[in-house]
Amino acid sequence: MGWSEWDALGSVLGGVFNGLAFAATLFVLVREIRIRRRTDLDEQARQARLVVATVESESYPMAAAFQTMDLTVSVRNYSELPVFNLVVRLEEFGSGQDGFEIVQPGEQVTAELRLNRKKGVPSTFSSRQTGPTLHFMDANGRHWVRTGFGAPNRVLANAVSATRPMMRFRPEDHRPK
Repeated sequence: MGWSEWDALGSVLGGVFNGLAFAATLFVLVREIRIRRRTDLDEQARQARLVVATVESESYPMAAAFQTMDLTVSVRNYSELPVFNLVVRLEEFGSGQDGFEIVQPGEQVTAELRLNRKKGVPSTFSSRQTGPTLHFMDANGRHWVRTGFGAPNRVLANAVSATRPMMRFRPEDHRPK
């Protein structure tokens, strides 16, 4: 083998190793971007995970024959920052909501819901299994929705918490017609 063959072989091997190095760099870059994105999303949801709702009590007015349920839900803000435009619903079973303009850090509020059963829903509610749905805006202006003890999901459009309640919602506003 002469020098020209060795030179050609070196060029080919250099090109192959250069391509492998580029592919490895690209793989590491994509992996790092995914890790940073997950870390950023996790950091954004940090406050939203600290807003927790529990069902305190449920009762069924006798006159409504299990078509209506009165529900008391406690919502606690365990974060260090306030939460704005909190709306509490039990969307899976029926209409009815309660809302608060602001929930201070460490504060617990009690929402009172009157739910009118949707068609197709069994006559007994299972609110403790499903859990209430919380719609709220965190201190950084991001809108969130959280159902039960599930992970909060960021809402990018048509957020329920986008409109500021002028006064507290009341269950009486949602009586059957």
